[in-house]
Amino acid sequence: MKYVAIAIIFFALGYAISVYLPVTGFGDEVVGDIALPASTDSELDSDLDPEGPPSVAYPEGSYLTELDLLSSPGLIKPLGFRIGPPVRADKADSIIERLAPSIAAVKARYLTANNQPAAIIIAGTYQDFDTANKARATLQLSLNERIEIIYLPDCIQAGTPNSEGFLCVPEEAEVDAPAAAGAS
Repeated sequence: MKYVAIAIIFFALGYAISVYLPVTGFGDEVVGDIALPASTDSELDSDLDPEGPPSVAYPEGSYLTELDLLSSPGLIKPLGFRIGPPVRADKADSIIERLAPSIAAVKARYLTANNQPAAIIIAGTYQDFDTANKARATLQLSLNERIEIIYLPDCIQAGTPNSEGFLCVPEEAEVDAPAAAGAS
């Protein structure tokens, strides 16, 4: 028993020391709580990209984001399902065809967290969480994809699919106009 007590005391001391003394090598510079390895300015300059990572700009409203699937507290919005993770558009079509006997589904353009375009599958419309949760439990038994309850964006509720079958996209002329303006 005394060996366990001694082990606990040394463990606690080691933990306390590690909290207050950061681990650094010889010549490392400590900035705040972070130890930076010692290097010359020329090494740091060669590693940095002066332009930064490339960013792609998409016309506003041309892609849904995770924020579009959430709701502000106090607002009452209809609920629906997001079926599976974001996928390629052709894979979304095959999943929608497979879902057709169980539930009507649509696809929408979606921008992932790392700024990559994809498609998400949205199905169902429910007015309250309890009804949506019961329907999700029943539907989940027949599907391999994960079903998540989301708040439906306004464009899903009142939208009509474009020529490619996507909902929540601006008019074709509006999407092409910024791209054409940037090309000239």
